[in-house]
Amino acid sequence: MGRDRRCESRSVLQPAGNEKGSEMAADKTKNESKTSKTISLHDKARILSEALPFMQRYDGRTVVVKYGGHAMGDEDLAAKFARDIVQLKQTGVNPIVVHGGGPQIANMLERLG
Repeated sequence: MGRDRRCESRSVLQPAGNEKGSEMAADKTKNESKTSKTISLHDKARILSEALPFMQRYDGRTVVVKYGGHAMGDEDLAAKFARDIVQLKQTGVNPIVVHGGGPQIANMLERLG
C-alpha cells in the first residue's frame, strides 16, 4: 500500500444560535487542523498523475492483498487499511483480502502450549 498520500476534507456544521455548540465545533476544528495534513493542489495533481498508470493497468482486475497480523493489532493501521481497500474498489480494482495473522497465530499457539 505504500505511503499514505490521502487528503481528508472535513467540514464542521455549527448549530445556529448555540454558542456552546459553536465553541465545541471551533475547538474540534482547531484540534483537527493540528493533526490533519494539508496537501496543495499541485501535490494532489502530481499524486494523481503518478497513480494514473497504475489505475489504468489494474482497472477491472482482481488483486490479492495480504492483511498482516501487525497491521491487525493497530487500530489506526486497520482504519487506514480499510480506507485503502475502499479506495481500490472505487478506482475500479477488485481487491481480495487474505488473512496474514502471523503474530496472532504464534501467540495463540504459545498459549495453547
